[in-house]
Amino acid sequence: MKLGLFLGSAAAAAFVAGLAHAEVWNGTAYYTYFSGQRVASITYSYDDVGGTFSLGSEHVITTLPGADGLLFAPGGTHLLVTGQGPTIYNVDVATGTFTSTNIPGPGAFHPAISGSTFYTSGPYGQSDAPLVSATVGANGALSNIQSQNVTGADSQVTQLAFVDGQVFYDNSQPNCCGNVGVIDLTTGVTTQIASGVTSAHGMVVDPYTGLIDLFGGGWLGTLDPVTHIITQNASTTTSDFDQGAPDGFGHALIAGSNGITFVDYRSGGDITHPEFATFVSGFTDIDDIAPLAGAGSGGGGVPEPAAWALMIVGLGAAGAMLRRQRLRLA
Repeated sequence: MKLGLFLGSAAAAAFVAGLAHAEVWNGTAYYTYFSGQRVASITYSYDDVGGTFSLGSEHVITTLPGADGLLFAPGGTHLLVTGQGPTIYNVDVATGTFTSTNIPGPGAFHPAISGSTFYTSGPYGQSDAPLVSATVGANGALSNIQSQNVTGADSQVTQLAFVDGQVFYDNSQPNCCGNVGVIDLTTGVTTQIASGVTSAHGMVVDPYTGLIDLFGGGWLGTLDPVTHIITQNASTTTSDFDQGAPDGFGHALIAGSNGITFVDYRSGGDITHPEFATFVSGFTDIDDIAPLAGAGSGGGGVPEPAAWALMIVGLGAAGAMLRRQRLRLA
């Protein structure tokens, strides 16, 4: 396994932080419970000057026959929820009503989305679980459902991440430790990058750094999509992570250990060594958290309006730096 730091991303993130500084970040997180099969949401607020993180009151959206992974359908009004069985639930966030769609294979676990295509595979430990894909509409309706066998270095995938024309996967045990690689969606063949990665369970593209964030076993990790370098470090807040959600501004919320962990890595641009981290208990049997930014998100942390002008300038400069760095590495 290759380990290291992608300094270009960290430098770019630090540059953004130097140009744009906001005091308060607000957002809403959506998540599931594996006990009681509930889907819920909660507002959060973070003061990055005072270093305080707070949560509002929880709102239970609905209770399902099964609940595990979740993400927003295009349009941001419906959640697609996987419940480990062979069913996808389409939840109207405003009303809590839901419909269900059966899929081939033994079940559905962590979901992923790219454009208008939804992906999921069966729960861990089922080497015969196919990769299921479907076309998803703005209201969450699934059509053109297909399945494909997974072969190669790994015969099953837990999660997918899409970056620059490449499709990355992990294949892991519950909440911790697995293999990471790339998959050809045309053939279903997997090519392994690393095995036994502690942080490999949850996997999501981080718009702030351009890296793929990994969450598992109480460890935070990153995978560089250009160099395939993996960096990981144990969290100081808890011993168990399932899935995390970066907000696109250098913060992330992570579900696991019956609570929510919040990390701030905005200044250094390295989620494995955040400048601020805190754990909030009281979420017994919390499972997964929906993306806060990028594909499958319904909105993330938002800075105060006065910070937007500088934020736009900073992001443009950081993007240029990242492109130059990637060209040099290529």
